[in-house]
Amino acid sequence: MPWLVTLACLISGCSDLEPDGEMCVDEAVHGNGNEIEFWFVGLQVEDICPSSFDAAESHAKWVASNWGADPQPIRYAVFESRDDPCWACPAGAVACGLDGRLSSTVVPDRHELAHAARGANCSSFLEEGWATLYSNPFENGLVTVTLSETMDAVQDQGRLPVEYYSLAARFVAFVLETRGLEALRALCEMSMTSASELDVALRQVLGSSLDEVQLEFDMYPMWSAAELRQDQACESTDVLSIPASWTLDLGCTVGGAEGMRAGKVWNHILVELTEDRPHMFEFDAVQDLEVDIELRSCERDGLASIYYQTAIVRPKPGQPSELLLYDLPTGVYVLRLMVRNTQDLGSDLSIGMSITAWP
Repeated sequence: MPWLVTLACLISGCSDLEPDGEMCVDEAVHGNGNEIEFWFVGLQVEDICPSSFDAAESHAKWVASNWGADPQPIRYAVFESRDDPCWACPAGAVACGLDGRLSSTVVPDRHELAHAARGANCSSFLEEGWATLYSNPFENGLVTVTLSETMDAVQDQGRLPVEYYSLAARFVAFVLETRGLEALRALCEMSMTSASELDVALRQVLGSSLDEVQLEFDMYPMWSAAELRQDQACESTDVLSIPASWTLDLGCTVGGAEGMRAGKVWNHILVELTEDRPHMFEFDAVQDLEVDIELRSCERDGLASIYYQTAIVRPKPGQPSELLLYDLPTGVYVLRLMVRNTQDLGSDLSIGMSITAWP
């Protein structure tokens, strides 16, 4: 096992827990590169799919590199439940990450890792926008309100409400594409707790007022959060050409499978479509399954994938499930499969797949 157990449970209660203080833990492990120390509350290391730890470390390094910084050491607290009295996030938060620390009920939590790994803490508007660009698969959202309305929500609630994360991601992508990383980093140093403060920041860094930037932002494509999500898998050179048939393992112990035992587990493969025509995707299983599918083109228009699609298939023994997709551009795609509840499905769970041009 590539994970070193470094701390056993020394505290029986959690009444002394403070979000920025010592955690009461059942176990803690260091990753291979020692960038992340995982602390478990109500869980053991065996409850997590082993590939999840490597995926977390790799994602943290990748995000930090894209920000232009060295990855910061991270304390990653993994909770069995947000109802645990040890839960270290603000009330109502599904997870939290800041300043090299994060708390979550999943591994890897790419969104929170994107907060914790960089070392630079922006205002919540930019911070959540950046993290949403690097969040987990199978997450999506689109918000069409204005920047001023978004800032009014920040001013009202003290930070960016979650329903505005997708707009924030689109704005961060807009700044990256039109002004570059250095402009985003400069904006990161500015206070943005109201529309008036955002106006000051935009004038100082971009040389344009809030109203002027809004007009320009309105012309930026209405990409969704999922289309804009940056996908490290696209950097792999291990690509399967179509037509082909293969088996994708979703058992938690299998290399590449991410998630939690008895919970969500997903895995992916890269495929290359060489014909610009519809394709038939077929999924086969030896047990009844409900499988979430995510297909993303690695080719980008600016920061957005030129093709993104999700679907649900339900293969049964002897009854493969088919998915016919049209208008697929040629190129390399990330194909992800996820089973939301693997509790009764065993460690050898796998799905047979084939992709062929159609008809």
